[in-house]
Amino acid sequence: MTDPLEDCKIYTWEVAAHQNGTNGPFSETRRFYTNESGTCVFLTLIRPFRDYACLLGPNPLFGIAGYILEGEETEVFAMSLDGNWLAVQNPDDVDGVHCCGQKEKFEFVGELPIGLARWKGPLLPSLEPTPTPEGCWEGLSEKACLANGGKPRTDGTCACPR
Repeated sequence: MTDPLEDCKIYTWEVAAHQNGTNGPFSETRRFYTNESGTCVFLTLIRPFRDYACLLGPNPLFGIAGYILEGEETEVFAMSLDGNWLAVQNPDDVDGVHCCGQKEKFEFVGELPIGLARWKGPLLPSLEPTPTPEGCWEGLSEKACLANGGKPRTDGTCACPR
């Protein structure tokens, strides 16, 4: 190949030994893509080994966002920094919510992508209940507001002393 490679293009290649005018068997076909401009977008697809409950975040503590069925393909947007989780298109797409899946539960359609975006992911949800403030605070009922030294407002909130 003597011509320059085109930007934003996927190329495939194979090799074979050539000796004394005879070609040997060809290698497995491989691929690579060019992204000289840094603006190319390539679709990366995965499919689960079996039905998979896709999560709202990269940890089983997050709730279920949807289901990816065995044999169904979906697009990958990014991989977690540790390489264990994938951010994917949710086939049950509700309000544009993507979902997360453990990389080990999927196979890539084609080769493992080159240059897949990396992401940190959201913080884990808290396992601790949110504490209820002590004393006077704006969200108290009328009775609790009075009991804590506040004055009930006409809008249903509590005006607390400073």
